[in-house]
Amino acid sequence: MSNIKKIFVELAVFLFIVVSAFFIIRKFFYRQKTVNILSWVGTFDHNVISRFENETGIKVNLLSYSTNEELISKLLFSGGKGIDLIVPSDYVLDVLRSNELIAPIDRLKVKNLSLLYLKLVTDAIYKGKLYGIPIEWNIYGLAANKKASNAFKSTRELCQSFFSGNGIVDSMGLKICMTNDPLTAINLVVRYYEEFFHNKIADNSALFTIIYEILKKQKRNVRIYSDMKIAYLFKTEAVDISCVHTCEYLMSLKDNPNLKFYFFPFGIVKSVEYMSILKNAVNVSEAYEFMNYILRPLSMIANHETSFSLPVSDAVIDDLQYSEELKEIVEEALFSKNRSFRITEFLDETERLRLWMMLKVL
Repeated sequence: MSNIKKIFVELAVFLFIVVSAFFIIRKFFYRQKTVNILSWVGTFDHNVISRFENETGIKVNLLSYSTNEELISKLLFSGGKGIDLIVPSDYVLDVLRSNELIAPIDRLKVKNLSLLYLKLVTDAIYKGKLYGIPIEWNIYGLAANKKASNAFKSTRELCQSFFSGNGIVDSMGLKICMTNDPLTAINLVVRYYEEFFHNKIADNSALFTIIYEILKKQKRNVRIYSDMKIAYLFKTEAVDISCVHTCEYLMSLKDNPNLKFYFFPFGIVKSVEYMSILKNAVNVSEAYEFMNYILRPLSMIANHETSFSLPVSDAVIDDLQYSEELKEIVEEALFSKNRSFRITEFLDETERLRLWMMLKVL
């Protein structure tokens, strides 16, 4: 009996050593799959990310930034080290590509590419290579309450009065809200000037002066500079007309059903957010797996319900709230003959901030 006990003890010790060694080796060699993402706050619905992690076993490390300039600075400083996937705005793609920070997208690895609006996809192509997959987009325009809408005979008249500070806006004492983003404001003023004054601005010195003078005249009717809580501003009758992107307009409709959206007469001004993979990404296959998960119809619906940004595919539009309004906006933005503009850096960041500070202290 003593020999049998000895054998059992030796066997138990041996099994313990084998099992312990297995777990030590497994821990040493096994690396949990991860994907490191740098994006705008609120781009992805948290429930979508949780489902992705549960279904794939891939851990999502989500970092955020507040401006495109912050994103560019972070990537230029670090070379993109430690990040796999980013969500830049359209005009930033050119900067990142020229600095060799992002890699061309392997189209064969993007499963639902054919479902996406072709115009949004082709805008991210350079010399035949695709550098981003659209995830959301917005159009800039004017939102007006019933009182303001009834006061104007045309969109052109509304736009001219909004920017000039003269006409009906001034005579009726209509309260306006202007974007608080210098980059967007400058873009809109430049397009307005070119359209209504039929003139191209020759140089940066003249550009700065013209933009500042237009914004200075407009300011006498501006009640607030804001890009957020537009629904509250209309509900409390703090403003009658507001410069908005479509997500704020759609969020405002619940409490302000008589609100009307107007495209700018000088063209479609849009901003598209893309998913791009960094050139130095380590977890490339995981980044593609995340990208494909986000492009699933159910994920697109969930992300829209979080951000209210325009969908990147008509495959889901009928399942979204305010689908008729969405269809009208998308049809006009993508399929009309109107000129289309994206946000452009007319002035460098230092000059933009200087202009904005001068405006605010008036």
